Amino acid sequence: MSTETFVFDREAFLNKCVADHEAELAAEQAEDRALLNRLNAMRSTGPRTPAGKATSSQNRLAHGLCATSLIVRGETQEDFDLLRNEMLTAYRPATPEEKMLTDQLTESQWRLNRARRIETHTHDILMRDT
Repeated sequence: MSTETFVFDREAFLNKCVADHEAELAAEQAEDRALLNRLNAMRSTGPRTPAGKATSSQNRLAHGLCATSLIVRGETQEDFDLLRNEMLTAYRPATPEEKMLTDQLTESQWRLNRARRIETHTHDILMRDT
């Protein structure tokens, strides 16, 4: 038979009870938040008009270097068409393959020009802030 005495630590016991209760409350609150988020998402319909859809399609566009669309905010179709006409005039593609290569060159130059504008703008901001 053991002669060890059991010492009841009332403060530790109460602290554990409080911690367990707070953990249960936190879990319930997380479940409630998740449910409210799901219910709110069901009411969300997103943009409905073509203009709203066009605007929301640009929401994640930060700089446009990896954009799927060729023309991004701040650029115009007219400027792209001008560059394209310059390339067609300069290279005068005679075959479908040459036209395809000229189109690829035009798009690459367009994106390179964009990257250079971003680089210049970023450099200007860094110089201003230092």
